[in-house]
Amino acid sequence: MLSLASMMAKSQSDKDFAYFSLLVIDFSLDMSIIPRMADLKKYRRAVLEGLGELTKLTQKRRAIDDQIGKLVQLLAANVNMLPKDEQAIFTTRINAATPASGLSDAILRVLDAEEYMSTLAVREELITNGYDLSGHVNALASIHTTLKRLFEAGKIDGKQTPDGKMFYRSVQKRIEKMDAKK
Repeated sequence: MLSLASMMAKSQSDKDFAYFSLLVIDFSLDMSIIPRMADLKKYRRAVLEGLGELTKLTQKRRAIDDQIGKLVQLLAANVNMLPKDEQAIFTTRINAATPASGLSDAILRVLDAEEYMSTLAVREELITNGYDLSGHVNALASIHTTLKRLFEAGKIDGKQTPDGKMFYRSVQKRIEKMDAKK
């Protein structure tokens, strides 16, 4: 009987130990969560503050973009009052002073009216002019697609070589040069 009582006590002791071990593990898990919850509050606060700052900056940028747009319109209206030879010079300077609004705009700015350019040449000219292509996973493919779309829309001129390669040039600049010659 003593051995049965001893076995029951040992068995109860093992259960108590197992229960105690689970409590310790559970408590340590809870303690490890507490700092994480505090960190989450910090991260949430940082994100919310960052979003507030981003919203303010975006609003300022929109206001500045509006001011730039109005100023460019005013400059363009005044440039139109100048002699044709001066118009081209000032138009070029205005374009250089205002950033391209996107890849299409940047491509239209670098295309020449006289010489046809390959997709590679357009890319090199964009880089030379400081256009940031880092946001494009495959910049050459983006340029090629944009050139094709601009060509199909009639915004640029293109010719295909016998081996199938496309070359492009500006339509608008050619029109401006023809108008200047009149």
